[in-house]
Amino acid sequence: MNTVNLHIKPVAFSSILFYEELFQSGFWGYFKSYMEKDALAFVVTYQDCTFPLVVITRRLGSGYHYLYAPRAPQINLPEEEQGTFLEMLAHELIPHAPENTVFIRFDTVWNSPYRYGEEYSEHQWEGPPRSDICEIRMNYFTRNKNLRKPATDLLPPSTVILDVTREEDEIFMKMRQNTRNCIRRAYRKGVTVQNAPVEYLPAWYELYNDTARRKGFTSQGYDYFHTLFSAADSFWAIAEDSDIVPKFNLLLATEGKDILAGIVLGLYGNKAYYLYAGSSTVKRDFMPNYRLQWEAIKIAKHEGCREYDLFGIPPNNNPNHVQHGLYTFKTGFGGKKIHQRGCWDYPLIHETYQLSRSIETVL
Repeated sequence: MNTVNLHIKPVAFSSILFYEELFQSGFWGYFKSYMEKDALAFVVTYQDCTFPLVVITRRLGSGYHYLYAPRAPQINLPEEEQGTFLEMLAHELIPHAPENTVFIRFDTVWNSPYRYGEEYSEHQWEGPPRSDICEIRMNYFTRNKNLRKPATDLLPPSTVILDVTREEDEIFMKMRQNTRNCIRRAYRKGVTVQNAPVEYLPAWYELYNDTARRKGFTSQGYDYFHTLFSAADSFWAIAEDSDIVPKFNLLLATEGKDILAGIVLGLYGNKAYYLYAGSSTVKRDFMPNYRLQWEAIKIAKHEGCREYDLFGIPPNNNPNHVQHGLYTFKTGFGGKKIHQRGCWDYPLIHETYQLSRSIETVL
């Protein structure tokens, strides 16, 4: 494998000076290590481009592992170079992988090549084709034809990005009319939003966990969120530049003594993230979630962010999709819909990879 133009160098998490992506920040690697997971940080040099790479070791069971690079690599490449670059990067990572590493997974941020043309029906994107067709296209210029599309993406490949550099009035007027009406209704009903101290985290977590049970998604444990906020505080002590430490805001929507909803808002560099949310079934008609998002948008703007990532939607407005309501809610704020290529695996132990892939497909 010729990787003459590609080099990776291990570095400390605290030395990563990067402002483009929270999940490829030095803090995120530090946080994952803080959670007793192995994580590594590198500086990658490819031709004239240099960028960081944070990789997390995850366990598959029975002594096997895989390496996971969330929202990586952070480099713009034409489509014809993407597969060969992932192939070269995987080979550079192999010496740093623990024994019995089954595959290396890249959660890519490159735009999906299928977001135009025949993949549209009735003005709606139908999503990418079957995995085997995607694999042919990704592997076309690779040497080993070894890149595989997993059954699921760990981070959502489709999202809504809102430009928060505009004036508040312009942002508001770009929203769908129903969204504006819901925000106004929340104001009329007396819903307020506070940037709550971490002492309110247990109360928010109760909402979050109840929402997960009600909607059927897998929730993180309370320790995950407690550690997230604690790690942000402790990372200040070792960071070489305070600007590289993200902020996490716990925003709670209340009416009287009732906590109706809450979100965890992440702020890193030029970008804000809608990360986690929970809401009560009490006073749902007060539209607290709309009020929360409007406040999050204003905070992101005030903090100097350029973009607000609403973090995950279904690929289209299919009313039969289990998350159709989420699509309607998030797209109503007037952002741009983004469709990315998502996760790609580079198998190292093929028989075990096929078994894990089959299990993942069933799940």
